[in-house]
Amino acid sequence: MKYCKYLFFVLAACIFSACTKTDVVEPPAPSTSRMLEYKIVNLSGDPIYGVINDAEKSVKVYLPYHLFMNILQPEIKVSEGATVTPGSSTIVDSVLFQVFNPGTFKYKVTGKNGGSTDYTLFVEVHQPDIAVDELSPDAANPVELKASVSSDVKTNVKLTGKNFLQLAAPYIRPEVIFINSAGVEVPMYGHSGVNTSGYNLSEFTFIMPMQDKAAPGLYTVKVRNYAREVTLKNKVKIIAP
Repeated sequence: MKYCKYLFFVLAACIFSACTKTDVVEPPAPSTSRMLEYKIVNLSGDPIYGVINDAEKSVKVYLPYHLFMNILQPEIKVSEGATVTPGSSTIVDSVLFQVFNPGTFKYKVTGKNGGSTDYTLFVEVHQPDIAVDELSPDAANPVELKASVSSDVKTNVKLTGKNFLQLAAPYIRPEVIFINSAGVEVPMYGHSGVNTSGYNLSEFTFIMPMQDKAAPGLYTVKVRNYAREVTLKNKVKIIAP
């Protein structure tokens, strides 16, 4: 009986010891090559802060479209003793290039221990989506559009849709781009003088490319309006004037 009691206490002590044992796990050492803050300062009023994602190694900047920013001037804070390339206050040219070519601009943060982290910049403009009505309602029957001949003999074409921006200052107009079967882009010649300025417009008129720029054939149509872009589903047929 005494042996049983002794065995019971030994087992209880072992169980208690096992239950209360704590394994100490040291946390990983903090990175010495982190981007801590990214803010845009070349605007009036409060700066715009970028969203830094250490897991994705990215920094995302969200811009209100009514600011119509062409460049970005960021102020960047990094880990103590670290450096960043391009450096803080280095201008990021062409906001729209960053919008339509995401992931092309990168920062390298180099820590004091020599390790480094690359962060990719993404820029998004909060502009209402544009909608563009098809120039060719029937995909099997592409509409025929005559190329322009000269600055005096031009072909005007009206496009309808939603949320078009046409402003005089800053100068912003919808752009129409024709893409041939080889992937070559042929821009429109220009805009018609009948267009009005404003926000959320439902139509605009453009001038077809010159005949020496757009050979007869089938073309895909892309419409770009500031930070928004739409490619029409149905092709058009450009013909000689």
